[in-house]
Amino acid sequence: MRKYIAEFIAVFFLVFVGAGSIVADTYLSSLRVVDSFGLLGIAFAHGLALAMAIAAVGHISGGHVNPAISIAMWVSRRLSLKDLGGYIGFQMAGAVAAAGALKLVAPRQLYESFTSLGVPGLAEEVNMFNGIAFEAILTFFLAFVIWGVAVDRRGPASIAPLAIGLTVTFAILGGGAFVGAALNPARWFGPALVAGSWDNFLVWIVGPILGALLASLVYETFLLTDDDEEVEVTVAMEMDDDLDDFEDEVSPAHVPHQTRAQEPVPPAPESAYSTTPTPPEAGFADRPSAPPPPPAAPRVEQPPPPPPPSEPRPSEPRFDEPDQRRDDFSADSDEDTEQRRTDGGEPLP
Repeated sequence: MRKYIAEFIAVFFLVFVGAGSIVADTYLSSLRVVDSFGLLGIAFAHGLALAMAIAAVGHISGGHVNPAISIAMWVSRRLSLKDLGGYIGFQMAGAVAAAGALKLVAPRQLYESFTSLGVPGLAEEVNMFNGIAFEAILTFFLAFVIWGVAVDRRGPASIAPLAIGLTVTFAILGGGAFVGAALNPARWFGPALVAGSWDNFLVWIVGPILGALLASLVYETFLLTDDDEEVEVTVAMEMDDDLDDFEDEVSPAHVPHQTRAQEPVPPAPESAYSTTPTPPEAGFADRPSAPPPPPAAPRVEQPPPPPPPSEPRPSEPRFDEPDQRRDDFSADSDEDTEQRRTDGGEPLP
């Protein structure tokens, strides 16, 4: 439902500003006080309004803002039949609401006497068939740009609203004086229903639909589908060639990867500690298989012996001077000699 509401608001925006610019231009011309902006101002009013509407709702509904574009999207299988009905219904309702609002706020004598709320019309020298052709060609330009900048993923999507709006601008400049250049059935339908003006209605229904269908057919057939497939195949082939070159460079024997893939892979050597018997070879079915080797005894690691306890070293006497050490040694020797004589031992030599 959100995309339907978005289309309603976008079409309301376009019709109110576009038809309102025609009413405003007529009002300024009738006053003869200031110069009216004429066809150039009307063209830019439509183009800018459409650009802003698409920029606002394009990420919600796609920004069709045109039943002819929605029909072309459905024919090219980019829109379901259910969504097609919802889009067209809300687009037409938005156009009628905008025309009703414009009639409510604009002076009555303006839209009744001069403009009929901005309903498009044919010039005196243009018949209905010429008008249909005119609208079809101008709508072809519009739909072609839409497919190029919004539908085709290779297109500059960031400038899509501006490109589509400027297309409507130059279309009005080129054909607005002859057929009104509505390029949109909803743009004609809303003001026509409120003002009750149905003259040459097929021009603004058949013409835009034919132009949008032809543009989508041309772009989908010749510019979108074939090019995408060709680009995908070309990229795949280039990636395959680059992979082959890389494998040839990193291979030590410079053997193509196709040949290396066909080489047999040698069997992995069996472990000496494997307990699984080897299956017999072909032709030796009757030959007894060797018994498997006994499993190796697990090794038990002995803990290292504890280090022996260290005995405390006796502290040696410290002598401050060499003479003192020598005198003490002589005194000890004299005492030992005297003790031996007392005990009856022989004196030392």
